Amino acid sequence: MHRLGDSAALHSFLASSQDLELNALLQLRAEEFSAYVDEIGDLVTFLIIELHDGIDTVDAAIGFSILRNRFTSKTVSDAVSTPSWDSLVEHPNWFELSYVLGEDGSGLLVVVPKSAPHLTDLLDMCARYVEPSLSKRQDL
Repeated sequence: MHRLGDSAALHSFLASSQDLELNALLQLRAEEFSAYVDEIGDLVTFLIIELHDGIDTVDAAIGFSILRNRFTSKTVSDAVSTPSWDSLVEHPNWFELSYVLGEDGSGLLVVVPKSAPHLTDLLDMCARYVEPSLSKRQDL
């Protein structure tokens, strides 16, 4: 997993990443966030999940179970539970989950590769809840 908590880490990752779709997504979000703060790390931490990461690694990195509502602790697959992310966007090879965690609007942007073999529950959850209107955005 890559944890990008400031502009320097983001720029370093972008310089070494060969994934054009992921790079475009991160650059777009960085531009959007930089309209509000001088240092994007003051507003958002990017978590880029890698193919070998398991759900325990993801949960440890974000500080709560990504498969549960972080307020009720109910699994998102429960009929009475709802997801606790603030947005979920589907891209051709990635899912993007945003969590606002602070009263100042700060939070996490979690990017999950659709080809992650150890995250089938997470990928199934994302596919189930993704909003088609958000997934058809033309900004990438």
